[in-house]
Amino acid sequence: MSDTRKIFGKRKLLVILLLFSLLPFFLWFYVTQPINVDKTDHRSLRLSQALKAHVIALSVTMAPRDYLHPQNTKKVALYIKKEFAKTNAKVTLQDNPNVNDYFRSANINIALHDKSKASDYYKNIIAEFGPDTRERIIIGAHYDAFKGSPGADDNATGVAALIEIAKLLSKEQLKIKVELVAYCLEEPPFFLTKAMGSYAHASTTKNSGSKVKVMISLEMLGYYDNKSASQSYPLGFLKYFYSDQGNFISVIGKFGQTRITRKIKKLVSANTSLPVYSINAPTLLVGVDFSDHRNYWDHGFPAVMITDTAFYRNKHYHLPTDTYDKIDYQRMSSVVAAIYMAVKKMADES
Repeated sequence: MSDTRKIFGKRKLLVILLLFSLLPFFLWFYVTQPINVDKTDHRSLRLSQALKAHVIALSVTMAPRDYLHPQNTKKVALYIKKEFAKTNAKVTLQDNPNVNDYFRSANINIALHDKSKASDYYKNIIAEFGPDTRERIIIGAHYDAFKGSPGADDNATGVAALIEIAKLLSKEQLKIKVELVAYCLEEPPFFLTKAMGSYAHASTTKNSGSKVKVMISLEMLGYYDNKSASQSYPLGFLKYFYSDQGNFISVIGKFGQTRITRKIKKLVSANTSLPVYSINAPTLLVGVDFSDHRNYWDHGFPAVMITDTAFYRNKHYHLPTDTYDKIDYQRMSSVVAAIYMAVKKMADES
């Protein structure tokens, strides 16, 4: 009996050691959600040229478009509305009910005679495609820029992508509603407050009883770098999970939503030659919730962010040097086409 116990004890110890040795593998698998798909690339010269034209319009012609220049933010909103209107979408402007109160309470000095009308200059622009179903897919990108930055990558690229996805969707017969939303006031000092345009939209969506299949936040899509050590991470060991070259696009999800993250990653990856990586991480990890998708998480909706990883790659983030000439429009067009194909596929599945 004593020998049997010893043998059992040794086996138990071996099993425990084996489980501990496999822990890094399980962690890698859960965080990165590896996939294997056949890849097709849909980039085009037409799309890359159209994206570049939008980025120049937003980051040069209508700059600056930060909150301190309300006349410019209004011009940007009208530009987006005009581009959306070229499709068969139902296009509306959405008021942000919390803007006026925020401007008064924060005592923000902007060039307006009447701050009680601040909301007239900071609106969401919504384009709706497909039937008026309770279930929907939401794709969003913020159109404001950080103070002092032309905001080419952050986030003229996201808005440019939104506009061109709208034009592609206009040719489709969708089974469920797809909403494209250009958000006001994502950047500081509004970030983390109810004055964010995405908070207003997420709240309205929740109150309407709508069911969200997924919300996709487009946040900086155009900066790529093939050099070694051009990509950094919030935790050093993550470079062993991914790559030290900034030549990929990322799908960012949170713990508890691995299924939708993996699905979006698989659909996007199948339609671009670029590497597509993903991560499911807690919001404590710096950058995981640094965009409009955070407000949909807070309202209980599944959401992901698609990004070139922002300041973990693009050192011009929030600086005057975030200019249109640093964007790789060919690779960006590949990513935008892939996002469109992913959205179309998900809408067709319903």
